[in-house]
Amino acid sequence: MRSQKSIITVLVCFFFLFTSCTANIKREGYQLDNSVASEKECSNIIVVKNLNYNPELVDIAGKISASDTGFSVKCSETFVVDNFKKDACEIGADIINITKDSQPDFWSTCYRAEAEYIRVKNREMLSEIKTDAKYSAQNISNRSKYTECMNKGIVAAGALGGLIGGLILSGICKSGDTENNQSVSSSNNNIENNK
Repeated sequence: MRSQKSIITVLVCFFFLFTSCTANIKREGYQLDNSVASEKECSNIIVVKNLNYNPELVDIAGKISASDTGFSVKCSETFVVDNFKKDACEIGADIINITKDSQPDFWSTCYRAEAEYIRVKNREMLSEIKTDAKYSAQNISNRSKYTECMNKGIVAAGALGGLIGGLILSGICKSGDTENNQSVSSSNNNIENNK
């Protein structure tokens, strides 16, 4: 009887740890006022990686990062980028410039990223900048589905026999992963003086 209670307690704690923890989000240089912006208002946020810009032509509205807490499960690329977009919309940023990112790997099952929020002073220049293909909603969704499949299956893989279960799981998840095997070229976005 005591053994069953111990097992149930461990399972409940394990379930709580792995269902309630999200990515660790750190904000720098801004605060949110928790206003609610509509999805339509936020749909024009541009997401790029390592944007080349002239500091005189933009304002940096703040910085953000997402990392693994060690117990994070809700930390897919979709979750992180959506949070970055919500903040960008709320503080009036035009561009999310991702300066560093890492896909889930052996060391972490989370998407980790650092970004800065940019407001472009010359609104005409803004029309020349497009979201990098890598950060299209479809590509992010494809990568996130693969990650979520792997995360959900880690426990199941262990129950199926460790290495053998892991290999089976990897094959199942990869069969649904179409984007990770495609090369994606980034847009050539710049905010520079045209002289």
